[in-house]
Amino acid sequence: MALTLDCVRKGVAIKGAYIRVWTFEGTKDRVTVTVAYQSAQGAEVFDTERFVVPLNLEGPNVIAQIYAYLQTLPDFAGAADC
Repeated sequence: MALTLDCVRKGVAIKGAYIRVWTFEGTKDRVTVTVAYQSAQGAEVFDTERFVVPLNLEGPNVIAQIYAYLQTLPDFAGAADC
């Protein structure tokens, strides 16, 4: 599971950047997530960013909740699942 998005990172425009959850840790209420930005799947990670994501223990699995939350953020508007 990952996202694709045209974005600008470190001043460089990336068409179809591959964005994936790299690490996460937390509690039953929330997790701190590090996402990795790559120019394509399998390419070297060129940037990372951290987010705090609320969790719902009654909801879908943690990874699905993280991606769904990220897609609600303005920086990920228009991101597609891949």
